[in-house]
Amino acid sequence: MRRFHHKDLPSAGSFTLDGEEGTHLTRVLRARPGDEVLVFDGAGREALCRVVDARKDVALLDVVAATSPRRPTRDITLCTAAPKGDRMEWLIEKCVEAGVSSIVPWAAERSVRDRAGEGTLRRWRRSALEACKQCGRADLPTVFDVLPLADALVSAGVVDRALCVATPGCPDMVEAVAGPADAVQAIAIVIGPEGGFTPGETGLLGAAGARPFGLGPMVLRIETAAVIAVHRAAF
Repeated sequence: MRRFHHKDLPSAGSFTLDGEEGTHLTRVLRARPGDEVLVFDGAGREALCRVVDARKDVALLDVVAATSPRRPTRDITLCTAAPKGDRMEWLIEKCVEAGVSSIVPWAAERSVRDRAGEGTLRRWRRSALEACKQCGRADLPTVFDVLPLADALVSAGVVDRALCVATPGCPDMVEAVAGPADAVQAIAIVIGPEGGFTPGETGLLGAAGARPFGLGPMVLRIETAAVIAVHRAAF
């Protein structure tokens, strides 16, 4: 069933779906009265809704019943160096599917990307939304702007989380997390740039109490490491 996003989804009654979502429903899918769709608010709620009226770019919907959308087992924040080109959009899409709760790109000293323009950030956030619609999640992960590492750790709230850093040759993620899903609820995962961490960055992570973990013997790209780490930690 088709899924749409409406941040002010009511618990009952009627509401209007407009903007890009309304256009997609009315113009692309050519919805008609009586059609049913799923609508989620991005904060964890989802409802089965019925089309009452569909006009150019706007649809009137009735809430039929609340649903029980899927949720990851753990609250995972990913702090990742941002790869160049459209690889970051792919990373975001797949990490949302894998169970990430928020994504904080950070500007590493050896990174190929140290900023994101307004259009780039908009595309990144759109990738997260489209991934939610595709995979069945009702909680929309937050995608931050590119930040220096110290600021990224603050945004990740590492004081209240188990902080884990991808480090070749170290124990697997399961050992780094050290506990069943119900024992460790919030984790921040740090993925470094392809050029590796600098001594200053390593020192900053160590001071924050980071636990190193490995992802096997192969040398992985940033986006590959991010998806594997998020999935292992989230479920």
